[in-house]
Amino acid sequence: MASENCENLLFDQACLQVWAYNSTNVSLWMQTEECYKCDLLKKVDLSNNGVTNIRLNTIYNLWLDLTNDSSHNNCRTLYTFEEHGVYQWNLTNNFNCSQIEEITTPQDYFMPFVYALLLIIPSFAVWFYINYLQRTNVVPSVFRFASKTDLDIENDFGTGSNEPVIIHPQLPKPVKNSSYRIASLDAFRGISIILMIFINLGGGEYWFFQHSPWNGFTLADFVMPWFCWVMGVSIAISLRSQLRSSTKRKYVFGRVVRRSIVLLVMGLVLNSVNYNNLHTFRPMGVLQRLAFIYFIAATLETIFMKSQPYFTVLKNIFLEISEVLNINFYFYC
Repeated sequence: MASENCENLLFDQACLQVWAYNSTNVSLWMQTEECYKCDLLKKVDLSNNGVTNIRLNTIYNLWLDLTNDSSHNNCRTLYTFEEHGVYQWNLTNNFNCSQIEEITTPQDYFMPFVYALLLIIPSFAVWFYINYLQRTNVVPSVFRFASKTDLDIENDFGTGSNEPVIIHPQLPKPVKNSSYRIASLDAFRGISIILMIFINLGGGEYWFFQHSPWNGFTLADFVMPWFCWVMGVSIAISLRSQLRSSTKRKYVFGRVVRRSIVLLVMGLVLNSVNYNNLHTFRPMGVLQRLAFIYFIAATLETIFMKSQPYFTVLKNIFLEISEVLNINFYFYC
């Protein structure tokens, strides 16, 4: 295998320069530490009496070993390579290996996060400051003062027309009963959606925005459970609100069936876009699974949830305790 170029390294790549002096038939074997108890795989045959450049992945720690026809394995080592770093490994004529040395300092791949925080944090600070001014009636008073001044000027100088001025009394606007929203749940749902979009767009090529291939989990593995949790909490809140408003259970169940069918059809349609091969069609996608578990959880809630009246007086910690105590046993499973 020919030596690779150490210039223009891509994301999560480093370059290892292996120098072999008076050594023949030497091969580099490697395996990621993530692959538990896996055998090392042959990466490249080293050039005799020269340097071999090898591009390596920096996501996981790597086990490295140099072997020859005599099956020497004195060089087995575990090393952590960093992005865009260049490293050197020397092999002497008596098949002794030196320590891996850093030739070019790797880049700090967290700097884009630092720049993003430097942009986001001041923006949030300005937004919170404007909200504070509005809550303290500083900003609204300015607008009210301007509108009142315009009205005074208009009263003093007239309307610029010979027509009589008709003053219409301003009636108070009717107050609409807005639906109660849980801000924390909406915020968590928004964070999950933003994370999902960012991951689907590549996640900035960061490894922790990719799904774990073997052991453990990454941030990308939390998106689906978070959506399931938000959906479960929303089911309990929505169904309890409908039952408190004296909605019949059969109508509630009809809404559950309709929403499940909508989720299922949306998932099938999205999975079939630009795909016309039934052998590669994915019938159980993400939305289909969400539709399935939504139907089961919402149906159980519709059948077993106890009807409760609205509480007009009990608006304290006892109401929250009663909400927890009235949760059905299967909700804890």
